[in-house]
Amino acid sequence: MSNSSIAPPLDVALEIGRAVEQVQAVFLAFTENEKLLTVLTIVPERDRSVCRRVYTIEQQIIDRYPEFDFAFSVLASNGREPREVVEDPGMYQAFSR
Repeated sequence: MSNSSIAPPLDVALEIGRAVEQVQAVFLAFTENEKLLTVLTIVPERDRSVCRRVYTIEQQIIDRYPEFDFAFSVLASNGREPREVVEDPGMYQAFSR
């Protein structure tokens, strides 16, 4: 995988995590051949205003990287550790607060 393929996924995680202070963690799974980036954003609880802020950042990311396909999800930890919320052990934790 080239550095140009790595940079956008890591940028995505940092951008979401830094833009929304309630974000606890961002997990990624990237399939280079399919150009699909799965992004799981973990927040403490479902809060409409927080989710809207995350969705706004996600749309900006989609617009900035048209060469990638994205599968975004916002999940609530509800008191659990972020890793406990993510069922897929293959997801990489790219951001944590």
